Amino acid sequence: MMLLLAPTQPLVSPIAEPKGGGGVIHVLKGKNGDCHSKSEGIDIGKGNLNQPCQFSNPHQKEVKTAVFDKNPNPKLWKTLPNFGKEKPLWLKRRHFNACLLTETKEAYTTKSPSEPVPRNRREALLSDYWPQYYQAEFEEMTNHAENGTWKLVQRSSLPRGAKILRTKWVYDDKKGPDGEIARFKARLTAMGNFQREGIDYFETFASVMRTKTFRILLQLWNSSSQHFMEHWDIKAAFINAPIEEDIWIEQPAGHIVPGSEGMVCKLDKALYGTKQAGRAWQKYLTEILRKAGFLPTRRDDALFVGKTPSGGWCFIGTHVDDLFPTFNAEGRVLRDRVWAELMKVVKVKNEGEVHWALKTLIERDPQGGILKISQGQYCREIVQRFGFTEAIGCPTPAFDQGPLSEMLEEDLPKSPEQITRMHAAHPFYEAIGCLWWLANISRPDIHTAVSKASKYVSKPSKKLWTWISRIFKYLAEDLDRGIVYQRPKFEAGDKLVPNGEHLLHGAADSSFADADKKKSTLGQVYWFLGALVDWSSKTSTRVLDSSTDAECCSLVAFGKENAWVRGILRELGIFKLNKPTLVLEDNTAAIALSGQGPTKRSRHYDISFFLFKEQVAMREMKVEYVNTHQNPADFFTKPLARAKFEHFRDMIMGGDLLQGHFMQKQHQSNTKS
Repeated sequence: MMLLLAPTQPLVSPIAEPKGGGGVIHVLKGKNGDCHSKSEGIDIGKGNLNQPCQFSNPHQKEVKTAVFDKNPNPKLWKTLPNFGKEKPLWLKRRHFNACLLTETKEAYTTKSPSEPVPRNRREALLSDYWPQYYQAEFEEMTNHAENGTWKLVQRSSLPRGAKILRTKWVYDDKKGPDGEIARFKARLTAMGNFQREGIDYFETFASVMRTKTFRILLQLWNSSSQHFMEHWDIKAAFINAPIEEDIWIEQPAGHIVPGSEGMVCKLDKALYGTKQAGRAWQKYLTEILRKAGFLPTRRDDALFVGKTPSGGWCFIGTHVDDLFPTFNAEGRVLRDRVWAELMKVVKVKNEGEVHWALKTLIERDPQGGILKISQGQYCREIVQRFGFTEAIGCPTPAFDQGPLSEMLEEDLPKSPEQITRMHAAHPFYEAIGCLWWLANISRPDIHTAVSKASKYVSKPSKKLWTWISRIFKYLAEDLDRGIVYQRPKFEAGDKLVPNGEHLLHGAADSSFADADKKKSTLGQVYWFLGALVDWSSKTSTRVLDSSTDAECCSLVAFGKENAWVRGILRELGIFKLNKPTLVLEDNTAAIALSGQGPTKRSRHYDISFFLFKEQVAMREMKVEYVNTHQNPADFFTKPLARAKFEHFRDMIMGGDLLQGHFMQKQHQSNTKS
């Protein structure tokens, strides 16, 4: 039940939870009690139909009682926005000029995911969904009150020259894997852009778990039915962490404490928006996990390792307020220990097995040993955002031949004015940013195309937008495609060494001297337990004078990645790295150079190549020849024709049969039911 009130005096929303139940009283402040004005709105209480409802008026510092009855006012109903088809109810005019309510709250909660999110509090107040956004504000203020984020101090007590930061409300519609709005969110943030380095903050860096670390944990989970992986969500994470610097903020808009209008808030805990908030939270979380017996790894300090003498293990990947504990049956005691430590100091929710995290859908078939990582909902959002919903699909994300396949000098803008006009015509930076995130998380099939397009984003042209448009059209053709992992087959008696396979393997390749700057494109792809965990397509930092030189540079890049992956696996301490990483290469000269000293034509090679040669000598890597038509790294060096593109895409990401595995299971489940 929802009410709209027009009070005779402005009301200030209380921080304490209002009494009563059912609907939410929604104040609408207008001139002379005119309820159709939506300039201000504040929820101040709750009430049930035909029952007294108590609510406070902080302006008058007293508690009043209102009773709801069914005396509709059709004239007033016409002046208000359409809140649904519910019959309007009238509140007796005991303390207020006017009131309107509907019998159910559902009329307010049905918001289309395509509707925009308010950019500021004024837009939220004018929104038809202000009751939900205010409820989110109320929850946020409750969190601050419970955590003791700040204390009120007199403005006159501040030291001379102190900076008082303004605050703003940031709103969001949190969506689930189906794209529907799961909940409304409001976050109080400080305007940290006014903070002064060396005075208001010092260190700011805070790391999150790398995406390849997350993929390693996912395949580790998928590799055995006796491995488990959960998703924990910490509520209002930053405001749990204490800060060392003195920071003052203005009182939040709409939640100024009555009688303390001239006071300001001195922060005792970190607040979203301040420069040091992320670092303070990571430091605080690390202390909690260390107390539970977990240590961060040196190669990824957002990954924590815990072990028991009996062979139990638990690895916790952290991404700001999201935690992903992965453990075996014997390691459940470690999982329970860290859960208990977290519950002592923060509010944490167990979301169960990993399914929807970081806007990524994780689907797993424990019996079949198949796991899929996809971002279909995000694909739909960006395809719709940039206007390609009705576009005709393309079979590949990039042009592999013809006049549109290369960017020529005459295609580029010639003056700053032309660049400005092109940026005004098309959102180049926004589109490339959205596509890059997708390409790095779950869609390696667009990685090469996005990498090529991003080289020219500072010099936008019509041809560049044609390239970007083709990527979106390709995505629109198959929105739900993702990366599919399969459970490896293990040797009898050895649970962590795959049967007849290398624990780690990959491929490297290069495309020699592009048409523009004559630099080469280096591509690589990396598998762990048969699961794709990393890929890249990069331009060489210098001009390379031969295809062998280019291939050697790609091997060097692969060697750096290999050193990191093997290092992190050693820190996990549950794998036998008794075999070198197998890397496939299609250049025989580069393979020969990996096992011999410098020659007359390779003396000028960078010192990093000799680091790669040392890895080969120490049996950290083993280079084997593969035909260029079967080298999967070729997928990341240049745009390919459709047949070759689809061949490598299925090899790297999984074919159509695997891609449709979970859709087929859902269909079978629906048929049975």
